[in-house]
Amino acid sequence: MAAGYFMVESKADKLSTRSLNASTEIANLFANGRGNKGKSLYDLVNGATEYWTSGQGVGIKADALTKAYKSEYGLAADHKTRFVELLANEDRRNEARDIGLEAIKEALAS
Repeated sequence: MAAGYFMVESKADKLSTRSLNASTEIANLFANGRGNKGKSLYDLVNGATEYWTSGQGVGIKADALTKAYKSEYGLAADHKTRFVELLANEDRRNEARDIGLEAIKEALAS
């Protein structure tokens, strides 16, 4: 689902390495993030929110103040909003899932 989000957002024809890495980290947080069990859209929202609030989505080397700013007012905040909006719309969610699955298959094949 995360790969599909990045594909839809970027309108790219293939998944970039950066987006693949971000998708992988969001999927990891979906299954293993704080309080997540990898079973529901709620876990997916929590994983993505964790990624863009305190994880790599706000900068690996960023200090705590920079992370806090980006997560609430910067690009990370925008990503959180758009990701949840995509998940809330069943048609867009299904489209992103399908696009993401194909993008992951292609990325892993190369």
